[in-house]
Amino acid sequence: MIFIWSAISLGLVSNFHCLGMCGPIALAIPVKSHSISSRLASILTYNSGRIFTYALIGGMFGIFGQGISMAGFQQQLSLVLGALIILSAIAILIDRRTNFLSKILPKQAMILQQKMGNYLRKQGYMNNFILGFLNGLLPCGLVYFALVGALSTGSFINGILFMIFFGIGTLPVMILMPWIKDLLTVNFRSKLQKSVPIFLLVFGAILFVRGANLGIPFLSPKVNNHPNTHVTTTSTKESNSKEITPQIQTMECCQSGSDKDKCEK
Repeated sequence: MIFIWSAISLGLVSNFHCLGMCGPIALAIPVKSHSISSRLASILTYNSGRIFTYALIGGMFGIFGQGISMAGFQQQLSLVLGALIILSAIAILIDRRTNFLSKILPKQAMILQQKMGNYLRKQGYMNNFILGFLNGLLPCGLVYFALVGALSTGSFINGILFMIFFGIGTLPVMILMPWIKDLLTVNFRSKLQKSVPIFLLVFGAILFVRGANLGIPFLSPKVNNHPNTHVTTTSTKESNSKEITPQIQTMECCQSGSDKDKCEK
């Protein structure tokens, strides 16, 4: 399934973004002890909560996409979403300060950050799960792009799967953050983040090509825009068959020398 690889790839690229945005939170996760196993368990629990949030929202977007697909507009949806991602990536390349997606719902973000601050002062795995759950609700441009991918799947289950695999793709940096923090200089993070819009261009292009109905297996499969054609053809064939059958039976009757009156009828 190409959408799974797209989700994982988008998640891997998001690692560069997570270094600056979610990195400080990952470093502040409360742990019961400083042993590697305890810290790792706390980090995994926190990220499980984050991915759980992604999956819930992905399912909702998948349902919406399924409704659009059933209405026969999935190709148009893929074209529009792909074009929007491409335009957004170009805007970021032209002006690196373009971060309008991360500024959506600023008041709600402040409320969530306050709640997260309360959980950062507590310990426990369930506490870390809730902390991750809340973090998954924070405004994030790359999460929005991932939700576009979940929407384009046109399926409740695939929407969930897309966001789960996106979340899995973000795990490497989030898990290793406590041990690699000294290597992540500002200059290094800046260089990594410059590659993000390049990948977004590729992701948008894949969505756009997928909706172009080019007949390319897996990437842009040919979709029948006239689903009723087969049904109409089949019904016509069945009707013709019913008309021909009595004529054949009449001919057989006459050839066998049966009663003339019955043959004529």
